[in-house]
Amino acid sequence: MIIDLSGPQKLLTGRLDGELAHYSTAHVRKVVEQELVRTGAVNVAFDFSGVTMQPYLDVFSHLPTIRTQRLILRAARMSDAQDLYEYSSDPEVARHVLWTAHTSIHQTRTYIRYLLRQYKSGAPSSYVIALRETGKVIGTIGYMWIRPEDRSGEVGYSLHRGYWNQGIMTEALEAVLALGFLKLNLNRIEAQHETATPASGKVMQHVHMQHEGPLRQRVYNKGRFVDVELYAILRKDYRAPAHLQGSL
Repeated sequence: MIIDLSGPQKLLTGRLDGELAHYSTAHVRKVVEQELVRTGAVNVAFDFSGVTMQPYLDVFSHLPTIRTQRLILRAARMSDAQDLYEYSSDPEVARHVLWTAHTSIHQTRTYIRYLLRQYKSGAPSSYVIALRETGKVIGTIGYMWIRPEDRSGEVGYSLHRGYWNQGIMTEALEAVLALGFLKLNLNRIEAQHETATPASGKVMQHVHMQHEGPLRQRVYNKGRFVDVELYAILRKDYRAPAHLQGSL
C-alpha cells in the first residue's frame, strides 16, 4: 500500500513498511486523517491495492450545496457560530452524541475551524442544516468516515431541540443518502444511535434503512459504555426521491 499526500508542498510520500505495515487500512487511514487535519493538505491520494480515495476527496473538498423542500445543506462558515452555539450549548442535544455541550462560543468557533480544515483536505465531513425560509442554521449532518475499499460510509447528525419531531432530520438524511449513493457511489451507508434514544431510530426507518441489530457497549460516551442500534441501507435497496435526483 502506498500513501501519497501532496499539496502546495510535498507533505508525505512513503511505502507502508515498518510499523504501519502491521496495521489495518482503517488504522492507517486514521493516522493519515489526523495528519491531514494537522497540516491542511489539499490533495491526497490513497492507494489500497487499486482503490483510491480521490473521488471522495473531490466531493468533500467542494461540498455540493443541496436544497430540499425546507432546508439548505451547505458547507459551514465562521458566520454560523452563533446559530451553532445556540443548540450545541444545550445539554439535552449533547446528551446522546459524542461531543459535550459547548460552554462558550469559542468552542463552537473551534469546531467550525475544524470543519473548514476538513473541507480543505477533502476528508469526510459535515454539512450545516439551514432553514430555506430564514437561513438560520439548526443542525449538522454528514459522513463520519468513508471506507473506499468496500465503498461504505457512516452518517451522523445533530439537531436543535426546537426542531425535533418535525421531520427535519428525515429530510436532511434523505439528502445525505442521495449524496452517498448518487455522487459518492457508495454501496452501503450505516448509521447508529444509542439504544436509549429510539426516536433517532425512527428517522433511520423513515428513509428505509434496515435495523441490523444492537451492538452492546459499542461506544464509550461521557464516562459510560453504551449500547447502540445499527442501521444500514444498501445501494441495491435505495430509491432516490424524485426531487433529489437532479440536485447533485
